[in-house]
Amino acid sequence: FLLIGFLARAEMKTSFQCSRPELQRRECRLKAMNYDIYFNWEKVRLNNGVWRAIVEIPGAQKKSQWKKVRFFSLSQRYFIELLVWDEPRGGAQVSSLNWHLLEVTGVRARPLFSKVVQKRRSVLGEPGQFYYDRIEKFGLRTVERSKTKKSKLRWYLGHQSGEF
Repeated sequence: FLLIGFLARAEMKTSFQCSRPELQRRECRLKAMNYDIYFNWEKVRLNNGVWRAIVEIPGAQKKSQWKKVRFFSLSQRYFIELLVWDEPRGGAQVSSLNWHLLEVTGVRARPLFSKVVQKRRSVLGEPGQFYYDRIEKFGLRTVERSKTKKSKLRWYLGHQSGEF
């Protein structure tokens, strides 16, 4: 009975994410919901056991830093979410935390959007130290629809929002 209960809970997991060491290496492999997904700094390789595809990560840069990479299910749809700090720019060395969202259908990963959720500026003379702006609240929610239509999702970022 305990084994069955454990297996039932393991199957219910709907979100899988890369570990901190994997994020630092910018290389990660997730086995989740019939998918084998491999990420590196510029590409995502999807394999559903039958088909394989390679998709470029939106805004990939050699010196970017990954904050979060996850594969999850919401409303019976599959998504890849990436939070990535881009390379510092300008004299003030400002970088942005970009929220990238891709929808996975089969082995196709279609980019839905890329939004900036936070900015940071390097502290002069102190490598690896930053001044951070306030992070905007962001995420996805399901939108209630009638049972005859496909459920829609609403993204939000601060006061902005949209549906898909």
